[in-house]
Amino acid sequence: MSILDVDATIIGGGLVGTLVAKLLVRRGMRVALIEKGPAALADQLEARPNVRCSARRHDGVYNARNHVLGGNGHYWGGGLVRPRNTTLRAVLGMAPSGNSTSEDLAPYFDAVEADVGLEESPRNDRVFVSDGAIEDCWLSETVVLPGRVRNLAASALEFLRGTKSCTIICDSEIMHFDQGGPRRRLGVLSRGKRIDVLCDGLFLCAGTIDTLLLVRRLGSALHSSRMHSIGANVHDHISMPIGEVAIGESRAFQEFLFPTFRGNCIVGKRLELESADDSMRGVLHFQFRFDDSPLYRQIKRILALRQQRAGSIEILWAMTKASPHIFELCRIGYVRFVNSRLHVSRNVPVIATLDVESTCCGDNKVEFDEFGDVVMSWDVRRDDEVAFERLYERAMAVLLELAEKYRVQIKPLGDISTFEGRLDHLRREATDAYHLGGGLVLGEVIDDRLRLIGAENVYVISSAVFQRPGLANPTMSLMALAHRCVDDLCFELGRMPKCERRSRADQPRRGIPS
Repeated sequence: MSILDVDATIIGGGLVGTLVAKLLVRRGMRVALIEKGPAALADQLEARPNVRCSARRHDGVYNARNHVLGGNGHYWGGGLVRPRNTTLRAVLGMAPSGNSTSEDLAPYFDAVEADVGLEESPRNDRVFVSDGAIEDCWLSETVVLPGRVRNLAASALEFLRGTKSCTIICDSEIMHFDQGGPRRRLGVLSRGKRIDVLCDGLFLCAGTIDTLLLVRRLGSALHSSRMHSIGANVHDHISMPIGEVAIGESRAFQEFLFPTFRGNCIVGKRLELESADDSMRGVLHFQFRFDDSPLYRQIKRILALRQQRAGSIEILWAMTKASPHIFELCRIGYVRFVNSRLHVSRNVPVIATLDVESTCCGDNKVEFDEFGDVVMSWDVRRDDEVAFERLYERAMAVLLELAEKYRVQIKPLGDISTFEGRLDHLRREATDAYHLGGGLVLGEVIDDRLRLIGAENVYVISSAVFQRPGLANPTMSLMALAHRCVDDLCFELGRMPKCERRSRADQPRRGIPS
């Protein structure tokens, strides 16, 4: 057995965990980064323990649970969405609390944008709808990082391997957790070797399922009376295709809808829909089904290889397979560099898709059976059907108004002429959006500083802390929370004064390479 003495330990070597480690090392701290999976992507195996869905299948728990150093950084689509409301309560999905104020996380979102080199923040603009019965919505931007720099976890790992302040432990299992005394002690088993890790601060940075498993194990000795709430109220977005858009020759609609380039980033657009009382929220976005086109499918393959840091020969071989489409490639390049817009061929289907927040209810939950496997219950509930019906009406009204304004055609999908037809279409076709969250109730398991209740300096930075799905994908919010929790620990350990972060204008920007 060996002993490793560090200032902080991070469990989970994915996009968020590697960011936390990098931020702590930059503050002069010694860290241990512990990853359950192997170090090499080629050695990745199926995640364990198994997850069994007792109701509707949840694709994300099977396809987006990656036990490997770098985690989802190897597969992440690169999209960054900044919430319109950046207060802590709003980001976590908590209900407004009367007249009380909530900490604004805007400086931390600014820090994320500076780190990744965004030239400007994703925009949010109000869209006015002529139909007075339909509330206005918001046109928001999704900024997609280029493939070369999209794997932020790999970039962070390159930095960490170049320092002497970070010890990376892969192929590991947490054997025990000891809170006794002034420091935390973790017993880690890695490749048959026992390591005792001593630290002042601990960060849990895994995905939702594995975070719930970790909290259940670590929390059992800390707040046993609260154990029953672990895994309650999990949620996601219910994603539903509702119409196919026939764009034709409408250049104005192409300029409105098609992704554009800002620097080397791709900027997409989506419409955020909310009920007046904020009880129902959804996003209307347009999916370009590039996989239906051989050329775009090959381009996506090349971008994925760059993201996964594949060798030059493998990338060049993939590029040769796109050579039969040389004329279309030239057109894509021309539109990109002359018009700063993504060219979309006519044979690429454009699908209007409505994502609705799923219900946060007791029926949607994660439990653990006697064999150690995870049992997840997630389905389209009655409240989901009500929310979908209301938001569907609004989404179709917006689509029809856009169709009239830009002279394009919208073909509804499925038998949706009747209420029952729409609900049947929803139950049959709806999928999750790979945004599984929830399971850790604020005030029950974690506090508003994202620390385990009953534990000292044990932080949870995971989608499991979100109390509702929200309107933004979770990546950028988690990165902002990582900055905040690192600041909090450094202050607790006397490593920095607790003061306002620098303004956006004062933060250095690396820029995004091509």
